[in-house]
Amino acid sequence: HLVCESGNIELVTFLINDMKCDVNAKDTRDSTCVTFASLSGNLDLVQLLIQQYKLKPLATDKYGLTALHAAAEKGHTHILEWYSEEYSVDITNHTNNNKYTLAHSAAYKGKLHCLQELINKYQCDVNATTTDTGSTVLHEACEGGHVPVVLYLTSLPQCNVAAKTSNGSTVLHITCEYSDSLPILKHLVENHELDLCAVNDKGMAPIHLACLKGRQELVQYIIKHLTSQIENDT
Repeated sequence: HLVCESGNIELVTFLINDMKCDVNAKDTRDSTCVTFASLSGNLDLVQLLIQQYKLKPLATDKYGLTALHAAAEKGHTHILEWYSEEYSVDITNHTNNNKYTLAHSAAYKGKLHCLQELINKYQCDVNATTTDTGSTVLHEACEGGHVPVVLYLTSLPQCNVAAKTSNGSTVLHITCEYSDSLPILKHLVENHELDLCAVNDKGMAPIHLACLKGRQELVQYIIKHLTSQIENDT
């Protein structure tokens, strides 16, 4: 698995042919060598494992993730394109058990070019929600703390910036809880006028989550912004 992730074809074939390693072996998540090869971005290796060693191209792990999710999270668009052409994979609607799309994977890992291709070429839905947390692609980008991805997504007219997760969290909540990104928080508040006082289903506002996580910069910004708002309203 580790050698497949490195993308070294010669070493992979040596281990399989000469050392008699089990090419069908799975890890604890049930991921196969094809998934690890997809992480490497070496399409020749992916093709070798499938065509010569007869591994399943679309094998799923215990979470329903495939080699395509691995390729998307690493930004390997050429692998996605090959799967689309070779196996007629529906890139747009390809999801895991919890309905995480390839766009969710790319956004969470900050792969902007891949995300742009998924949206522009394959028409992936930026507002598609996962079944476990109700997260959109923008929620994932904010959780990962990827400023360029957030700026891109929020520039799209179809992107619902105000979307909430299944527990009522906005992208402000997600940013404060997970990413500690002041540029993202400022962009969402100042350019998209999201409500810093909005509470989720647990009664938590973004500042509560920032305090809980000890994010001093975010707490100071929120206090300053809300104080300024109050002064302007009086």
